[in-house]
Amino acid sequence: MEFLPYSVVSRTLRDRGIVERREGEGVRYTLRLPGTESPEGFVAAFGPAGSGAGADRRIEVPREAVASSIDCLLKRAHLGELALIPFTTWRPVLDLCAFDLAKDAAWLEIDAEASVQQNPRDPSVVPPKSRHIVRVFAAALASGGEHPAHSLTVAAMETPIVIELHHDGTARLRGATRAIVENLLGKL
Repeated sequence: MEFLPYSVVSRTLRDRGIVERREGEGVRYTLRLPGTESPEGFVAAFGPAGSGAGADRRIEVPREAVASSIDCLLKRAHLGELALIPFTTWRPVLDLCAFDLAKDAAWLEIDAEASVQQNPRDPSVVPPKSRHIVRVFAAALASGGEHPAHSLTVAAMETPIVIELHHDGTARLRGATRAIVENLLGKL
């Protein structure tokens, strides 16, 4: 895992059809895919009953099961590197997740660099061998998230797939087509 400059990762994602969308004090990521069945991609939402407004498909799971659902998706997707991007800055996310991250060997390798990165938005790029860290973040955000700054975007660096981990324990998966998303969802 390593932190890369925001501008470098943002440019790479934009080349894949993953673009920024300002939202209040933060930034979320969405798909911009002109000429496809859905220019903003196909959306699946995960969370408790009643969540997921505006999604093409809703997967009802308790708040505490969202992290394991996202982990299953990532395993099924066989993606390369992932970019983890905070909604605002890293500080609120790292403060919330600190206890859980302190138990993870992959995170401890970059912990000193992470402490320097607390105020910027520079993404952490996660290789496949460290992908489990996404589950650590997702579980901590789902169990203790209180405001939008406790949200994180997980973007595939090589294909147009975006997962938003929200502070309220919900998540949204965006893929370029219905077939891609349905395939990832499989038997969830």
